[in-house]
Amino acid sequence: MVSHTEIENLFITNIKNLTSRGDQRTGLCPFHEDHNSSFSVNISKGLWICFTCGLSGDSFEFAKRVQIDPVPYSKNGHTGSKMNYSTQWTESRENGHNAVAQPIELDDVNKKLAFDCHKYLIENYSELDPPSSWSIEVVKKLFVGYCAKRKRFTFPHLNEAGKIINLKFHKSVSGETPYSIEGYGKCRLYPLNLFKNHNSDEILIFCEGEKDCVSLISQGYNAVTSSTGAGSIPKDLSPLLKFKHIKILLDNDEAGKNGSIKLFNRLIQQFPIMKVEVVSWPDRFPNKFDITDFFTNKDLVNFEDILSDVRDFQSPVDDHKTNSRTSLQIIDKRMDFWGIIMDSREKPIEMIEGILPVESIMGIVSNPGVGKTILAMNLAIHLSAGKPWFGHDIVKPRRVLYLLAEGGFWSLKSRLRMMSEYEILPPKESFFPIPVRPYDLLNDDDLLLFSSLINECDPDVIVLDTFIKCHTADENDNGAMQRVLDIVRSTITGNGRSAIICHHLSKSGQSRGATSIEGELDTLIKLESVIKQNHSIKVKFDKIRHGENIRSMNLLLNPETLIFESTDEPVSDRYKIFMDYFEDGKGHKKKDIVKQLQIDIVKGESTCYDLFKTFEEYIYEENGVWYKK
Repeated sequence: MVSHTEIENLFITNIKNLTSRGDQRTGLCPFHEDHNSSFSVNISKGLWICFTCGLSGDSFEFAKRVQIDPVPYSKNGHTGSKMNYSTQWTESRENGHNAVAQPIELDDVNKKLAFDCHKYLIENYSELDPPSSWSIEVVKKLFVGYCAKRKRFTFPHLNEAGKIINLKFHKSVSGETPYSIEGYGKCRLYPLNLFKNHNSDEILIFCEGEKDCVSLISQGYNAVTSSTGAGSIPKDLSPLLKFKHIKILLDNDEAGKNGSIKLFNRLIQQFPIMKVEVVSWPDRFPNKFDITDFFTNKDLVNFEDILSDVRDFQSPVDDHKTNSRTSLQIIDKRMDFWGIIMDSREKPIEMIEGILPVESIMGIVSNPGVGKTILAMNLAIHLSAGKPWFGHDIVKPRRVLYLLAEGGFWSLKSRLRMMSEYEILPPKESFFPIPVRPYDLLNDDDLLLFSSLINECDPDVIVLDTFIKCHTADENDNGAMQRVLDIVRSTITGNGRSAIICHHLSKSGQSRGATSIEGELDTLIKLESVIKQNHSIKVKFDKIRHGENIRSMNLLLNPETLIFESTDEPVSDRYKIFMDYFEDGKGHKKKDIVKQLQIDIVKGESTCYDLFKTFEEYIYEENGVWYKK
């Protein structure tokens, strides 16, 4: 394993305009045309990220990308990025507008692997016995292959220009899950390289998985699939715009049925004039039956008969306009008194233990400038990373959609850059902080846009920051505020979601506006400024509807990471360091304590003076010397 100095030299020799701040270095990204020093690296950890092109990784990944032997930079045999936040997309500008994002091409090593697998399949086609529904001509067009070492079929993902942007390994014969080349896997449409050959006047069949897609195209049908399973929908569906009629036919299982409805809703919302239908498999077909199974069984009915059996249900757009709903129930069956008592289902795991149950609404309220947005973003990072928050367990990572209607994009980007220095970071495709214009949930058009965002991101937690920006009604009108909160409640109830609302305090110290706002909240967190100069705050849990009372917490904002840190004795490492200075029973001068703090916690003088102020309540001063109380 290489030394700290060698890791530093790796970045110094490959990054232009490198500037230093502690262990952090910033400079021009070597992977795209950069004029704004978008590249940031932590030398001690060897972790890096570009905030413009989105690439990230560790020193191993960096060495590989700049074509230096990466093996010496691996950690304990690790040969890949631990961060895995790379979006693998770059963005260009044409005529002042954002051009369509283009995926990064697969590296040469894995590109060769894709072609070698394809060659192996073609040369051993009869022995490997691929599905009989595949034609060798289509297999060649899509460069489908077979990896002899891993005993899996391989499907290269090509963009519309025909460049390989990923290599996906199909599930094994024993049922082991499929996977992609690390850093290149992404939910996308497949096969993009053949879209130009599809006749837009003919029906396009949206199927489940590359295997079925190859079968359909081999049988003469227009076909497309999502590359990551039935429940996933690519963000960019624009290539589908040219088609007039899409039929959805996923696998005959629960995931396929649920995925069909989800996809139907998304397509109808994005392409209102497109005809979209969901095809149902006949009841006689077994569970998990798919399109390839159909074409390999010669004794079945005509496939056109299958395509004609479409489900008839209303689009969410029409449903919204008629203000009708499918059911008032939020559980899948009606139960009586004893049925509910005897129900054996387990209660869902809380989003945040003791604070944010599933299908609950939490409010974070404070006066302006105290830090509710920062605290909400801190919570979002912990939720999306699945990491505990001040002793409150977060059992698993949650997808977070954060709608920020104040501050705009550049303020958000600046904050997120600072938060990226924190030791806990969200995985890719888990935290979606989206700057939005003020919107009105009581307006039909805005409500539809709001619903579309939720359908697109499919979050576990929705953050509305701030509440006053998501409606235009009188804040003191109980009826209007209740209607807004009813919309939020209906968005999460029955969907396994929770919501966090950032709101302002009134002069009396209560949540501002109508009483229905505070009344609707399941959890209410109030923030109070303790020392405004250093953003020291007290977090008070004023209302816990579904749990036990929680004691208040004292937090201090770290100005370098914009992460709140605890100053309470049981939790704070800084508190322990600070109080250890007084364990000898002797008194110490403030300047000597601050100087020692700078060394022990590696922070600047002003930060250490702020910490001293925060901990003053635990010590006392006598003749210019400080002692432990």
